[in-house]
Amino acid sequence: MSKKRFTKLIIILILLILVVCITQCFRGRYGEKNVEIISFDSSSINKMCQFDGNYYYTLNNEIYCNEKCILSSDGKKLIYANNNAIFVYADGAISEYDANFSIISEYTLSYEITIFAVSDNELIYLSPDMSCHVLELSTGDEKEPVNKLSLSDEIEVLSYQEYKVCRSNNDSIAIFLNNKLIYSQVKKYAKHFIYLDNEKIIYTSKTNTSTINLYSYAFTNNTLSKQVDLPTDFGIVTFLNSNDSLIFIGTEYPTDPSLGLQDSNKLVNHKSDCIVFMEKNNLNSKVEHFTKKYEKTIYANSEKAITYYKGKYLTYSLNDWKVTDKQSASEIKEGGSYNFVTCGDYIFVFDNNSGELLNRIHI
Repeated sequence: MSKKRFTKLIIILILLILVVCITQCFRGRYGEKNVEIISFDSSSINKMCQFDGNYYYTLNNEIYCNEKCILSSDGKKLIYANNNAIFVYADGAISEYDANFSIISEYTLSYEITIFAVSDNELIYLSPDMSCHVLELSTGDEKEPVNKLSLSDEIEVLSYQEYKVCRSNNDSIAIFLNNKLIYSQVKKYAKHFIYLDNEKIIYTSKTNTSTINLYSYAFTNNTLSKQVDLPTDFGIVTFLNSNDSLIFIGTEYPTDPSLGLQDSNKLVNHKSDCIVFMEKNNLNSKVEHFTKKYEKTIYANSEKAITYYKGKYLTYSLNDWKVTDKQSASEIKEGGSYNFVTCGDYIFVFDNNSGELLNRIHI
């Protein structure tokens, strides 16, 4: 072989090695960004539930218990459980089942629904126009609120036996069961209702500004006071109620002004999440933590937070924001979209494209 030809082969080999190295580098730097992470989705109230020691979830037109299909029929299913039974919405009716999945009772609804919940005595559901309906379980009859309270021209609180419903015009609605927030639906820029008890209600300012304020309205003397400003340029993902604390989960708006807050679920657009802990009785007493770029929060309580970052689930102590545990996230693949649903002692990982349950993470 001539020296000239040998030199050409060496150059070609070097170029091939460089291409492989650059490709792997590119995948390492940018492949992770093609993942979509969705957590704290309020619609998951009817995706999964725990009943009689078992976990139930919906997949297309089927209901699974511990990964075994127990009910299959036409139409999308919604599920919910209370202490006494599991409830399934399908074909315009909500059916009540016992632990053996035998039907106890059935409630035919007058409207199409988007979500529902069931307490000991009442069934509540929302129609697509955000109208709220409450049924008496013992009779199936629709109930009127026992009390209506107008806080302003915009805000109204409707009280039922076990539920309270807060509305701001037709732009936002929140459902509280025994003063615990169980569902919230908010149109763009509307106020969020985050906490309610017999003495006060806490809600946000409208979210069309860079800084979101929290306000407290006292029922005892009908006064409204500004409490605290949340971190600037962070939009609302959710608010959580944990023991004596309120927890704000936010995410920073993408740099591209053409993108909205939901676009930050895609890691390519993600900048940072924030976790803010506040005492319910003193909202100004707060602790703030911030995640890294491409690190998404999937769970938080008053003691810990769990995030997804670079192929691992990281558990942080909220005292010092140090990592206390790491778990592999091998089910998260480049280009995939995933939904994280907290139920009982686990975070369940679902594939958004297929709906399949991929993993459960012990809290």
